[in-house]
Amino acid sequence: MRGPPMSKLCSVVALAAGLAVASAAHADLFSGINGYSTYDRWFPDFSSTTVTWTNGGLSSLRIEETGYGGPTTGFATRNHAYLSIGGVPVQFDPNQSFRFEVTATINSSAGFNTEAGIVFGTSPNLPTSAGADTGNLMYRAGTSPEIAAFGSTSPFFSSNFGVGQAAGFAAPVSNTPVRLTFLYETSDFGTTYTYGVDNVFITLGGSKILAGSYLGVYAQGPNNFPLAPGYNKDVLFTNASITIPAPASAGLLGAAGLVALRRRRR
Repeated sequence: MRGPPMSKLCSVVALAAGLAVASAAHADLFSGINGYSTYDRWFPDFSSTTVTWTNGGLSSLRIEETGYGGPTTGFATRNHAYLSIGGVPVQFDPNQSFRFEVTATINSSAGFNTEAGIVFGTSPNLPTSAGADTGNLMYRAGTSPEIAAFGSTSPFFSSNFGVGQAAGFAAPVSNTPVRLTFLYETSDFGTTYTYGVDNVFITLGGSKILAGSYLGVYAQGPNNFPLAPGYNKDVLFTNASITIPAPASAGLLGAAGLVALRRRRR
């Protein structure tokens, strides 16, 4: 039997080559990420605090904040750290999938609501929040524990350990390491967001992240009205990793095309 038309063979080879080139380009970007760029008071309800970063790159990042006082009507301060290459925050392409994981430990004062998590989205006026469009995968330990995802293009999810909570997630506890997973997968077939907390996962469909988005971690607190005396923020992020997820859809598409070619040659 005559083989497939040369144009069709070239199309499949070009597709495979294109996928390989795209994967290599993404791998180069991700392999270059070597640390965090840090930004104090992304929103600054308390301007008199002292923020201390202990920045060991992807292996260890600690955010401490002390000296809370000032306006008793303040709600929280929030500090961001974005994945970077040589100290320059990386902007992500909405067409590239990625998996980001990090272990977070909240060591802050008891009786408050400190939250920590993964943040993504635009922040054109770093370090301030003006004009930004960000999403979060967060957990909050304290008097009102919660696990949630919201903001920007992130599909909404919440487990507040009450009515309507998502099943399977344990209430966050201070001084306990929590593994956070954020898996963003996108292709011509659609976009999904997978949120993981200590290997309990939920996957939701959504839209592509905004072009030029940043990705990193944040800590926020005390999340209380009014501010009670004695609060301090102490959050430790360790063992961060960012990888390219296995291109299941693309791989299957390429394999299917090659199988079809073999069948037509017979």
